[in-house]
Amino acid sequence: MEDNIKTGKLLSLNLKKEEAQSKITNATKLLYLVAGINLLFGVFNYLSSGIIIILILSAILSLIVFGLGLWSRKSPFTAILIAFIFLGGLFTIDFMNYQQLSLLGIAFRIAVLLTLIFGLYNVMLAKKIIKEYNELAGTE
Repeated sequence: MEDNIKTGKLLSLNLKKEEAQSKITNATKLLYLVAGINLLFGVFNYLSSGIIIILILSAILSLIVFGLGLWSRKSPFTAILIAFIFLGGLFTIDFMNYQQLSLLGIAFRIAVLLTLIFGLYNVMLAKKIIKEYNELAGTE
């Protein structure tokens, strides 16, 4: 009877672990999406203004965010936290310099930051679930 209960708990924890891991993967994909959108806007702004520095800065920012996305595979909490701080700071500076952002632009920035916060929460949840799973399974 106890073995059945233990097996049931292990299966339940395994499903929770997979769900949390899926949400962490979504936060990683968001970093790739933000990098791509930023590069796209950089190219668009360069083509409309002809100022090369806009393209260069957009490419550098996109590479940084893309790199954080790659790093989040190995160290998700740290990479997502750095991305949150980095993008949050950039969004704040952008808003201070250009206060006439569209409502859609503001909503997009808030959605990105909230998704990253949710990703951080899921990383912590996944670590807790994995620890519980390992303790219950008797592995470390």
